Amino acid sequence: MSKRPVQNTLERSGFTVIKQARRKLAEGTGETSVIRDDEAHHLDGSPVTSRLIERNRRRWNLNSSKWMIDYSWLGFDYETGKAFCKSCSTGNCKTVWAKDGTYNVKTSAFNEHGGGGDHHSVLVVQTLGDKPMDRILKTAASMCNDAMLTLFRAAYAICERGSSIQNSIKTKYRNTLGTRNLEACMRLALEGPEDASDLLLQFQTNVSNRDALNRTNPITKKGTMTYFDII
Repeated sequence: MSKRPVQNTLERSGFTVIKQARRKLAEGTGETSVIRDDEAHHLDGSPVTSRLIERNRRRWNLNSSKWMIDYSWLGFDYETGKAFCKSCSTGNCKTVWAKDGTYNVKTSAFNEHGGGGDHHSVLVVQTLGDKPMDRILKTAASMCNDAMLTLFRAAYAICERGSSIQNSIKTKYRNTLGTRNLEACMRLALEGPEDASDLLLQFQTNVSNRDALNRTNPITKKGTMTYFDII
């Protein structure tokens, strides 16, 4: 039969402290969870901070040196004993990591939050928030400029050599580009942009910050968005 947590009730200077320490070892990881003292309170409902902060600080410091390297966004509130995300708490994010924090202080929980879409979206906004649009587009263009130039050169050749050559090249590259993208490339080639950077800057007003970040691979077999989607 498992033993119940020992609870000591102390009457001191008009407040009651209920001490309920919970400490457990995570399976196979050697991680120690932070003591939960959410039951500790003053009679007026305010949290007890003196002992609570010191105990949570000691437990947190056991692993935090490595955690703060692997998870730079991770924060910890010594008063409540909860971990939170410093990035999400300053952004427009509605997860528990941004609002109330969590007692689930384990690397598995860190990985789940860090790999989530909400966390990624906040990082995108924070990363691109201070950069002007032309810098974003030039950076994106530099990442795929060679591939775009190759496509434009192929499109010029297709347009110059007639429909029979067009059909054969479409067949060859259909699996990589898709017919829609190849036809769009041919149409853009007729307009004569000198390089991919010039092309992207022409569409500057039609691309949002997030779109610019997501559209850095013009050749994909996975059906994701490409630069041709901004036309």
